Amino acid sequence: MSGCRRWRGEAGVFFLVPAPGRHYLELGSETVTVEQGISLELLQRMIQRCLDQQTAVRQENAEMRSLMLSLVDQGRRTERRLEELRDDLELMLKAELMGRLGHFETGMEAQ
Repeated sequence: MSGCRRWRGEAGVFFLVPAPGRHYLELGSETVTVEQGISLELLQRMIQRCLDQQTAVRQENAEMRSLMLSLVDQGRRTERRLEELRDDLELMLKAELMGRLGHFETGMEAQ
């Protein structure tokens, strides 16, 4: 609420007052002149707008949380798969080396 200042009234109530030299308040996309005053309908629209924005932010946070959880889950699956591939590669190399060593030994015995 640019161009406004607040002051404390009786019983702890805050009132919006235009800044010095201004004769209107800017409340979101609405402009209210001092003569119009702030009606309950205007306050209701402002509160509803805030509630709508809060709901949207909560939905975005829930979506981000679910995306983060799926990303972490995908990372764990990838890590597990890499471990399996490492084990498979190790077994394949051992089998290949043992096969070649056996072939070499057979060739040496034949000579």
